[in-house]
Amino acid sequence: MLFAILLFLPGVVHAADPQDAVLQKVGVDEKPGAAIPRDLPFADASGKPVRLGDYLGDGPVLLTLNYYTCPMLCPLTFRSLAATMSQVKGFSLARDYRVVTVSIDPDEIPEIARAKASETHALMPGLREADARWTFLYGSAGSVRRLTESVGYATRKSAGVRPPAVTIVLSPGGTVSRYLYGVEIDPRDLKLA
Repeated sequence: MLFAILLFLPGVVHAADPQDAVLQKVGVDEKPGAAIPRDLPFADASGKPVRLGDYLGDGPVLLTLNYYTCPMLCPLTFRSLAATMSQVKGFSLARDYRVVTVSIDPDEIPEIARAKASETHALMPGLREADARWTFLYGSAGSVRRLTESVGYATRKSAGVRPPAVTIVLSPGGTVSRYLYGVEIDPRDLKLA
């Protein structure tokens, strides 16, 4: 009987759930030192056409890639990032760095981006020029794909599959400096990054 079980076991181990194929395409393949394409066209929350490079050169950038319509993880990530930034001593979102959030869903529309920006900016009362300091962008499938490939971010919109929770730190010139994982980032880690 033991022999029969051992013969049967390899077949069980190799049987693949179709969801496994989807999960293999979700994650981050870190690319430190990689340059993001500065020329990528997007639109900001007001619908104005912009280039990704418009947000570089003025200090480091925290790049987040999210679905604006994500019901739980993304809002939690935004709240946590806002709380973490408020705890970082000696660095200020108002003057030292900025956050650029890009929707990884090319079907999202300006109204959704505006609503997400407004909801997130409300978490940081007193932040002047909130749209310039934490920008919400959306764009075509081609722009999203080129950006995600440049930073090694892979996701698939599928029921039950969450995008990786990662904040990508970019140098002022637009090169990948660091990856900070998780919904909650330690203020010390953010400051050092």
